[in-house]
Amino acid sequence: QPITSKLDEGWWAYKDVVQESFVPVPSFWGLVNSAWNLCTIGKRQSPIDIETSHMIFDPYLTPLRLNTAARKMAGTMYNTGKHVSLRPDKAHLVNISGGPLGYSYRLEEVRLHFGSEDSQGSEHLLNGQGFPGELSENSNAFLNRMLNRDTITRINYKHDAFLLMGLNMADLYPDTTRYITYEGSITIPPCYETSTWILINKPVYVTQMQMHSLRLLSQNEPYKIFMSMSDNTRPTQPLLQRCIRTNINFSKQGRDCPNNRALRPQYRASSLFPRLYLLPAPPVTLSSRSRSKVSDKHSAALPSDLAPNTMKRYVSCIRFTVFLKKIFTSSTMSKRGRGGSSGAKFRISLGLPVGAVINCADNTGAKNLYIISVKGIKGRLNRLPAAGVGDMVMATVKKGKPELRKKVHPAVVIRQRKSYRRKDGVFLYFEDNAGVIVNNKGEMKGSAITGPVAKECADLWPRIASNAGSIA
Repeated sequence: QPITSKLDEGWWAYKDVVQESFVPVPSFWGLVNSAWNLCTIGKRQSPIDIETSHMIFDPYLTPLRLNTAARKMAGTMYNTGKHVSLRPDKAHLVNISGGPLGYSYRLEEVRLHFGSEDSQGSEHLLNGQGFPGELSENSNAFLNRMLNRDTITRINYKHDAFLLMGLNMADLYPDTTRYITYEGSITIPPCYETSTWILINKPVYVTQMQMHSLRLLSQNEPYKIFMSMSDNTRPTQPLLQRCIRTNINFSKQGRDCPNNRALRPQYRASSLFPRLYLLPAPPVTLSSRSRSKVSDKHSAALPSDLAPNTMKRYVSCIRFTVFLKKIFTSSTMSKRGRGGSSGAKFRISLGLPVGAVINCADNTGAKNLYIISVKGIKGRLNRLPAAGVGDMVMATVKKGKPELRKKVHPAVVIRQRKSYRRKDGVFLYFEDNAGVIVNNKGEMKGSAITGPVAKECADLWPRIASNAGSIA
């Protein structure tokens, strides 16, 4: 999953700016670059306006777990021209798991969004309103280190960087287990739809002076005209038919999250649950996770985690986004990277042995693929290697364009007919076995996919997910 350091931070903008040449704003992101087309045509884009009437209570959402190994970390704070970004030192690992996350994830980046005025600044909205921060007597130790005057003035201009030592990531996380989660996208180009957003139901606190210092940061180099970095937010996107889950039981008669165990998954989404979004329990996930405060003007409906003596004198409207990278440890993977090497194991059932013929679901001109080997799997006596959803295989084209036949192509399995169990306990199978032709880097040769792509495959191969019409 790409993060800021791997993306072009120059040729796009959040707002109209005075430049020597055209720089696209959010409404043009998907039009000026074909690799960013999801920004325009995507069906699971972020951010969104979260309407509390659309939330579904899911009692199976467990608390998030933060593992810092009881050590403080070091990190480098950057002015990227678009955000204030904190990237931790690789020697200090911070792992996050639990909640809707099916695997353990490693902290990659903390990114800060904020507004030029006190009434705006967060990307996600709640019932049409931005997220307000509140001034408290109990300040946040992590933010005090990150946003104090001696630190923030070191990154006044684009490309400035400053090393911070002795940070405790646990100080940034509010002391609450309540949150809202949904499946969405990253909010910068190329808008890959491989993100699970987690919005925490408790604010982080900043002072008025810290907000003022943030608004004085420039998105340009020192020799260019000053332009504030504030208002670095993407407009809200349509929710469409996505499911918004929460572990906040805001009504005793509220709607419990239904099981919805589909016996025969179809390509067409139902009116209630698109993409075969199977519930209950957390889905397998990848990519970015957001940290934000969720507060509702209907205070009686949502239990509040706010301190009773909070001083409501100042509205700050900031949002932290924590970017995570999936990691595999001995407790989360087997010999094939599917489950655990000891104790309770989790494996995806492998339904495609060597010799199987599967449909080719892309538009390269191939009709089917004959699997001749599974990449990364060694042979075993009297047993054929088998592939499952998300595996890369070597295959030949049996039917299709002449130029594709009699050649060996890498391919990725995107769905299988054999049912398999997800980590949340839901069993799923598709109507056919299908794959797409890729190169050695996992990039598709085609530009479109017919039918859905299993979420396990989309998590492993974001380039494939970006071309998927739907993800189940």
